[in-house]
Amino acid sequence: MNLLPSKAKPLLALGAVTGLAALLLAGLGNASQAAEQPSQSPPQVVQLQPSLVERLRKLLGITTPRVAVGGSRSGGDDQICLISPLIRQTSNALPAATTALRKPTLLAAEELNELRIERDGQILWRQRATSTTALAGPIPWPLDPLRPGERVTLWLRPRGSAGGDFAKVALIAAGTSQQQNAETLLNNPRGRLAAVQAAATAGDDQLALELLYAPLDPVPPAVAQLRQQLIQQACGLPSRPTR
Repeated sequence: MNLLPSKAKPLLALGAVTGLAALLLAGLGNASQAAEQPSQSPPQVVQLQPSLVERLRKLLGITTPRVAVGGSRSGGDDQICLISPLIRQTSNALPAATTALRKPTLLAAEELNELRIERDGQILWRQRATSTTALAGPIPWPLDPLRPGERVTLWLRPRGSAGGDFAKVALIAAGTSQQQNAETLLNNPRGRLAAVQAAATAGDDQLALELLYAPLDPVPPAVAQLRQQLIQQACGLPSRPTR
């Protein structure tokens, strides 16, 4: 898991997707279709429709409000570039994200000194870096699955920040039907790319990103490349392994 350095860069200013990303998506879609065909049958060629390609370009062009260390949403140099969960609500005291996944992946752009999860002021889980090893890369959900409507707070402290300098994000679990739908999509690894595409086409960028970074074993090379490209374009940082 990663955070922005002290010299902040615009958060999730992803820019337009390159032709390479579209090719990666198309290639993985072809591979998934081929895997589902009987061995005697030639693989089907699946082409992304122009409208879908455009939607995916918009998906990689998402912007999100800055989350400043200290809890404010503006000002200061230390700011979080949070990729998953995707922040979409900023009208309340804290920036907030709603997750359809019961066990969402936590992913920021750069390194952390500390990550903790709280509910009503009580620490449910905490992980700290060592003097030599930062918290970096995606972190699988470390607690029991989120219940529908459950609300917790993510506390994220950038590498090099003082002990009390945190950025906070409210994480809110979606309703029962949304969780059930997301669980169904997760239980079909071969159809993961199609699910990402469908969510993007439907305008549900948050679900598309959550599905993209949800655990896969093994991770197809095209998915790994697309994940890394998204991190790089999100905050203008070198891509890192996403497992």
